Amino acid sequence: MIPLISIIIPTYNRAHMLGETLDSIKSQTFTDWECLVVDDGSSDDTATVVGKYVLEDARFSYLKRPEDLPKGANSCRNFGLDQSRGQYIQWFDSDDLMVKTKLHKQLSLLDNSNYDYCVAQTTFIDTNSGEDLGVRNERMQSENPLPDFIQFKIFWLTGAVLWKKDFLMTSGLRFDPDLQQAQDYDFHIRALGLSTNYIAEDSILMRYKCHGDNMSVSFTNNPQKIWSNARVKEKILNNYTHILPDSFIQKKYEELLAQYKLCLRKNYLKEAKRIARILDKSLDKLNFTPSKKRGIRWRIGLVYISLGWLKRGDNLLKNRHVFG
Repeated sequence: MIPLISIIIPTYNRAHMLGETLDSIKSQTFTDWECLVVDDGSSDDTATVVGKYVLEDARFSYLKRPEDLPKGANSCRNFGLDQSRGQYIQWFDSDDLMVKTKLHKQLSLLDNSNYDYCVAQTTFIDTNSGEDLGVRNERMQSENPLPDFIQFKIFWLTGAVLWKKDFLMTSGLRFDPDLQQAQDYDFHIRALGLSTNYIAEDSILMRYKCHGDNMSVSFTNNPQKIWSNARVKEKILNNYTHILPDSFIQKKYEELLAQYKLCLRKNYLKEAKRIARILDKSLDKLNFTPSKKRGIRWRIGLVYISLGWLKRGDNLLKNRHVFG
């Protein structure tokens, strides 16, 4: 029998968390689903943990990312989509929890409708204290969803969305396998660029766990994540400045400058060079005079020498000097 919903979970060394996530799926009031756990090459007991669920419940499957695909959660998500059988797709992370009515409530809004996907509200949980930190954004709908999502005026996470598979397959929408940070932000921006025909379920249907692996400390100590974050900003500056206010465009540029300095301080010179190229190309998106743009380019180059090699010169890229 073909399931109605395919749940796709990428995982890597999360054996200590995965069981609670799978229990929340097993407890769903809607039961016509399959759950594909796609292992990204774990070295812990992930296979054993998932294996118990597979033996007890035929709706669970354990898959491994093929070696010819790039490593990362995004490749696992795309591979899971290719292996899925359901009419609806639910991507979910291996450390988060579903409220037991999640699938039922979202499916009831999507089924027999012309909507392409359904978003739901998420609450954040501190794993150390167990404290409910509340929702990130109260709003999930607006009259201008694409620019508002880019500016975080509305927002949702990967696990908060139930998709019609037909929409995903027809549009060719996939996760970017080259990204290791901000991939959900990038994915949903591109989804909204293809279709704003969605419906929102305002009740909390997902619980997002805040812990060390998904907090900012893991971002600043990982050059590939810094680069991925910068790459998403580059996509925004390349493709969406015509629908964004100048103040937001400048803010994104300032964030790129901060990431450039961070890479130089930490001696991530390869990533610093790549971000410097983005900074140079993106300058044309800013509403500045030619002379001011030349001055910014000069400072970016000088800071590479002074901070990258001499470990001095932070002041050269302070906002008051660059944008003043």
